[in-house]
Amino acid sequence: MNEALFGLVGPSDFAARLVVALVGGLLPLAALLFRGRLADDETVALCFFLALNPILLYYSRFVRNDVLVAAFLLFALGFLVRAYDLRSPPHLYAGAAALALGLTTKENALLYPLAWAGAGLLLADHRILRTTDGTRAPDARPEDRETVGPAADGDEATAAEEPGDAADASTDGGGESVAAPHGEERTDWVGSLRERGGRHADELRYWAGPVALALVEVVAVLVLFYAPRGDAPGEPTLGNALGDPTLLPGVLDAALVGTWEKVGFWTSGVQLSHPYVSWLVYYVETLFVAAGPLVGLAVVGFLADRYAEDGPRDLVALAAYWGGASVVFYPIVSATKAAWTTVHVVVPLAIPAAVGLALVYRWGAEAIADDDPVSAALTGFLLIAVVVGVAGGGIHYAHVAPQSPNNPMVQYGQPAGEMQGTLADAGAAAEANEGLDVLYYGEFVHVDNESRAASLPVENVTDENGVLVEANSNWYDRLPLPWYFEAHDADVASVDNRSALNRTIGAESPPVIVARAGHRGDIDAVTEGYESRTHELTAPGTEIVVYVDAEAMDGEA
Repeated sequence: MNEALFGLVGPSDFAARLVVALVGGLLPLAALLFRGRLADDETVALCFFLALNPILLYYSRFVRNDVLVAAFLLFALGFLVRAYDLRSPPHLYAGAAALALGLTTKENALLYPLAWAGAGLLLADHRILRTTDGTRAPDARPEDRETVGPAADGDEATAAEEPGDAADASTDGGGESVAAPHGEERTDWVGSLRERGGRHADELRYWAGPVALALVEVVAVLVLFYAPRGDAPGEPTLGNALGDPTLLPGVLDAALVGTWEKVGFWTSGVQLSHPYVSWLVYYVETLFVAAGPLVGLAVVGFLADRYAEDGPRDLVALAAYWGGASVVFYPIVSATKAAWTTVHVVVPLAIPAAVGLALVYRWGAEAIADDDPVSAALTGFLLIAVVVGVAGGGIHYAHVAPQSPNNPMVQYGQPAGEMQGTLADAGAAAEANEGLDVLYYGEFVHVDNESRAASLPVENVTDENGVLVEANSNWYDRLPLPWYFEAHDADVASVDNRSALNRTIGAESPPVIVARAGHRGDIDAVTEGYESRTHELTAPGTEIVVYVDAEAMDGEA
């Protein structure tokens, strides 16, 4: 997506972050897809958490895919729930598109359906217990229960506006009650399941065609994103296959099988050898600091719904199990110890948290109705604390102190300070120059073969005996500088010793030189007319010095 966007508006920080920001900004709309399973006040609370949670707000400004995969998969779940409640194939197709887009963003999108499946097994257990006990039909909205306060108002209007939401959704199966008739208690759960299977045979036949079409849609989107590009004659690329359908099997193989083989590297666990407990503690601490109100209310909402007289609701339970499983398993499957992983926890937990926040609101409304000023004041204080904690935290972490060492979401690979002025001057000097534009100096940033950076990943090269012949992985220690220099089409080289530094500066006079701050003396000894500026390249610990030729800057000006 960014490649196409850069072609339209040019490469820039704004363009790179635009897609993530737009999708993150639209994420609160996903709450509306669950309005058939949530009360109105719960739906509003869910919108609130998805819009202003500090973790989601912070990483909506990042050039990372975590918010994208979380958003697409939440929309996918919402559309699928909506399709089920309303018996609506169009919602199924929308859910399939969202699911496919999620699968194109990041490999951990595969964990979402797995989490749903695991939670679904627990929901099936709930259903069996309710069936044998002869208890209520699951997933009635709170306004369909005996509730007090404003949540009970307007029930008839809601049901009239969306008959598929409250009435049909009350059973998870299109309006059929699973309770035993006339209070007769069922004890044969096997027979009960067989009976339910027979009743749903028509449903299976109804959905067979739409589900098949949705699967085709998912495959089509995956092929569109993962198929090889290019126009080399005879090669199985997407463009060539449009003119020669005989190449289509090769395109499908490369897009689906080839991609799965690459995902297999992640699932193999090669990159996942790290201490579990310390990573778990890190994620939990991050959640409590950056999403404490959400986590606390998620526990309240889950327990309140779980032990309600007619609870639990399937959606609330599924989201709680999904979020809980994410807390437990992401420290295992994560390849990087970074706070952005918690995005995949706060999104599911936002649903039970919304239930908890709405419950507090109802307590306050009931206290006002009962003329109980003490209870009303306490609940009002709690609501204000939640709003200030969530919204204030989001504004503080994302906008006031986005790079502060005390910000729990700062990752060690982030730039620790403002470098835009230096990068702008370096870019201007590079554009005004002919020849070598940027010289990296020192072993820390040295790359044997700069051409390897033309495409990712930038890897070391070994011979047939496994002996290293090219050391290129230090390229990653330069980040994020390569992005900005590439935007100015800079010609880049690197050296790792003083003699090579002297020769290169004498022969090429590069207008920009980058090194660790400890190498300042080596560079000062062989340069004149350069301005040096020191920055933390990453979160405190990687101090670099950037030299920019003053004449090159003046010439550009």
